[in-house]
Amino acid sequence: MFDIYSILQLFLLGITSGAVSTTVMSIFEIIPWKRWGIEGVYEWHENQILVKKYFKDIFSREDTLNFKGIFLLHYINGILGSITYVFLIWYLIEGGMIGDSFSNLFMAGIVYAIFLWAVTLFPIHKPITGRDPLKHPLGYGPLFYSLTGHFIYAIVLSIWVWVFIL
Repeated sequence: MFDIYSILQLFLLGITSGAVSTTVMSIFEIIPWKRWGIEGVYEWHENQILVKKYFKDIFSREDTLNFKGIFLLHYINGILGSITYVFLIWYLIEGGMIGDSFSNLFMAGIVYAIFLWAVTLFPIHKPITGRDPLKHPLGYGPLFYSLTGHFIYAIVLSIWVWVFIL
């Protein structure tokens, strides 16, 4: 049954699960940020450049790190990704394509993490930052942390959705 109440519930679940998942992912991303600076966290680096380019008058001076802008964009992306995941999972469960067990949600989350990571990294990172993620001057460390961060996001998201959707 797809009524307005169900849609609203799923939408709110997407917002809350996205906020929680993005928070946990961001805490994890402190590790590469402390080690390599802003270029060690692909998502934050992209957001910093976008904020400097498009929102410098709103947030702050151009020559400083803008954590308000970085995290605003990070949370917008995380919440939009989560809303999509919630509706996708609901559709797959209601359509009988996957069962409602935690293992199914977990595996769907891992596949979704790889999808989000690949779609938001490879076609986007180099045009925004000028850095090829596979030939990064910091090596493969930031790539590893980026993928691991997306896995953490998906695991937290899957747990949150499993607890509240089923």
